[in-house]
Amino acid sequence: MAPPPRRAPLPGPAQAAIPLLLALLLGAAPAGAQDWSLIGSFSQTGELISNIGINTDDEDDEDDGLSYGSTTGLNFNLGYETPRTQWTLGSGTRLRFFGGSEDAEGLSTFNPNARGAVSFDGGRLNLGSDFSFSRASQTFTEFDEEGGFESDGIVIDAEARRTNLGFGVNAGYELSARNTLGFSAGTRIVRFSENDDELDDNTTITAGVSLARVISPRTSLIFATSAQRFMADDFENSEAFSVNGTVGFQRTVSQQLSLTGRAGLAYVETEEDVFDEFGQIVRETDSTVSGVGGFNLSYSMPRTSFGLTFSQSVAPASTGELRNTSTLGLSVSHRIDSIQSVSLNSTLSRRVDVIEALDGSTTDDREVFAQISPSYSISLSQDWSARVGYTLRFADSDDGDAFSNRVFLSFSRSLAIFP
Repeated sequence: MAPPPRRAPLPGPAQAAIPLLLALLLGAAPAGAQDWSLIGSFSQTGELISNIGINTDDEDDEDDGLSYGSTTGLNFNLGYETPRTQWTLGSGTRLRFFGGSEDAEGLSTFNPNARGAVSFDGGRLNLGSDFSFSRASQTFTEFDEEGGFESDGIVIDAEARRTNLGFGVNAGYELSARNTLGFSAGTRIVRFSENDDELDDNTTITAGVSLARVISPRTSLIFATSAQRFMADDFENSEAFSVNGTVGFQRTVSQQLSLTGRAGLAYVETEEDVFDEFGQIVRETDSTVSGVGGFNLSYSMPRTSFGLTFSQSVAPASTGELRNTSTLGLSVSHRIDSIQSVSLNSTLSRRVDVIEALDGSTTDDREVFAQISPSYSISLSQDWSARVGYTLRFADSDDGDAFSNRVFLSFSRSLAIFP
């Protein structure tokens, strides 16, 4: 029985990036040097991690002991500003070295990145554009953007390299003193290389409109709708189309307390190639309705700040699946004096593979992750700072439970090169 035919390869990052970058840079060429700025930053982190692969109790892995690692980061941000136009262009790299357990062997990598943004303030009309590029390792249990952890991806059996390319545009038009119309569109391209059989190249295209209405000096309402097209270059030629609508608010209760929130529904329709009872390839379609939204509460005192966030979304993961993700986050920071501070950050996340769940795989594709991380920071000088901390990570899936412990020490420096 022949496998389903694979669609033509999705456009590569280089082909998609060239015209977008030329349009971004040529459309915002600066005319003078007096408004330029260049800021550089350097960081060095050392860490010890137990069970770096987050191997569960049920997995047969004899090498989930102690790992050690070193990460060096270097970044530059170039900016230019006029009374109506701002643009920034940044580039950096992260050099990682890990050793110890077997799970850490593939983590010694060189990860470059680049980013840029342009904004124009035309009074009633505001325009903006941005792009991003990154290349990173994808080799062991890490938590992607939806999980809220500080690493690159989720568990796989292959040692792959992931390339991300994103581009977006946005516009806002002030209809009146109380009403502002907004528009946004963007694309995200993810490609894998080097032993990428376990991962799926994918492309996501999004577009949305919004209307913000000022109810009072401290309260605004936001009505928004958006559409998203997700295409994966996998064995089943999976695709998904979603439309969501939300109603949100922004409320400044006092100088210390502010609230934002939104709630709505998302309709998701998925398609994939399957074999019917006669062995023929047919296109199967499923659909579901999911709640989306979130809230953000922030409270600030002279020396202490508190934040509570929640989000519910349907979005592609870094490894190529479309996921329904619920995330709850809590952060607390306290300034001891002018140079010392302590903080506590925690995250709880639940993720479901949307396409697999619609197929009936409702257990293997549900995962729960949690982490808690206290830390202490101190300013060593005007440019240098240090941070020491501990992170406890927890994973719960159909394979069982897993824990990981991490202690780290980092030094960083920020320097204004000019002006």
